[in-house]
Amino acid sequence: MNKLQEIINHKRIEVEKRKREIPVPSLKMRPSYNRQTRSLIESIRSAGNGFGIIAEFKRKSPSAGVIRDDIDPVDAALEYIKNGAAGVSVLTDEKYFGGSPDDLERVSRAVNVPVLRKDFILDEYQLYEAKAYGADAVLLIADVLSKNELHYLFDQAVKIGLECLVELYDEPAVEKVDFDTMKLIGINNRDLRTFSVDINHTKNMIQKLPDDILVVSESGLHSSDDIESVKRFGAQGALIGEWFMKGIKSNRNGKPLIKICGITNADDALAAAESGAGALGFIFYEKSPRYIAPERAAAIIKLLPEDVLPAGVFVNHNRSEIERIIDTTAVKIIQLHGDESPGDCNFTPAQVWKVIRPRNGTDIEILDAYTVDAFLFDTFDKTRYGGTGKTGNWEIARAAAEKYNVILSGGLHAGNIIEAISTVRPYGVDINSGVESEPGKKDIQQLEKLFQIMYGTQIGVKA
Repeated sequence: MNKLQEIINHKRIEVEKRKREIPVPSLKMRPSYNRQTRSLIESIRSAGNGFGIIAEFKRKSPSAGVIRDDIDPVDAALEYIKNGAAGVSVLTDEKYFGGSPDDLERVSRAVNVPVLRKDFILDEYQLYEAKAYGADAVLLIADVLSKNELHYLFDQAVKIGLECLVELYDEPAVEKVDFDTMKLIGINNRDLRTFSVDINHTKNMIQKLPDDILVVSESGLHSSDDIESVKRFGAQGALIGEWFMKGIKSNRNGKPLIKICGITNADDALAAAESGAGALGFIFYEKSPRYIAPERAAAIIKLLPEDVLPAGVFVNHNRSEIERIIDTTAVKIIQLHGDESPGDCNFTPAQVWKVIRPRNGTDIEILDAYTVDAFLFDTFDKTRYGGTGKTGNWEIARAAAEKYNVILSGGLHAGNIIEAISTVRPYGVDINSGVESEPGKKDIQQLEKLFQIMYGTQIGVKA
């Protein structure tokens, strides 16, 4: 038995198990199932230079072994998009590629480009699963499906709003494809039975396809010269995993994102940025002692390095006011700090962080209803929306961090930051009064002390 057949046999058993654990009606109740999907085809067609890159996240593969196990999928996806990726592919096979549907969901929540679920799709159930975990498209491998299976899965995928990247390797598989409907074709340069790779396979196979097909070259691309080669062959896109995974830098050297909030002046903003802050918060809630006018915030944001993300903090603002402030300031993160419902949290292309102030463990049961990039956990106070200077329940935050991107906030300072991160293992931390001499004025010595502790201590984030 070759490796491909071994994978297929295991996948059939795995799918039957998942059907029993999470039946289709339960998948359809997940919040991502009914969201509007994004077109991978259109994203590739509109890419710069007429060539779209689908950048892939995968921890390991049967051919390469462990590629990288120190990269968070969201960090990788955001880095890919920063460098112009037209789409992101997420390997969801666990046994052979180290992935999971949870990786897919987290990436889908975090990005504004189409997300491809890459797996060995054999059963209609996997299509519902892909939709439920946030996929915009799925991979269908013609070489492992019969013609009837391929057509049925393609039709069912389209019916529930998913696009399909139909992958070919062997020439006989071309006969299975309905080119009148299947317009996005992937040519795999790797023989899945032997794992041998030859990028000239794209050149040979593309000659057997109609002219109006959008072709993506897959596997074995390890340099810009390889990309130029498949472009000359006629490909309009490429799916690249191992090369990008090996080249990407581990986000923040394995430490959480640090956001310094309550910025009111340029000196504090630049000091925080130079110290290592990955994000700065500007509070547009007029009742806050750290309120800043949007026009003043805009002037400060223009001074920031490109890799420092400006965040706007809003409390029960109406949508039109938020959109006006976004246009004025160019904030990249929308932090909703009030009583916003899931329907109030849909903004593009900025990231959205929803603030949660849990009183007990049951309060986090509502998180599945939201489709946001991260949840900021702050301390509960029935009289105010934040700025308490008190620590919250870290164990509740830790439980949420197992599933979601969690930004920990509330009473953090140089004296407790190590304990907080070790306990919660968050995606990021949000610090305000813990580095202030007075509301709205940062203490430079406290800032320096905080960053010295953060960058001088080996603390990892969740895998």
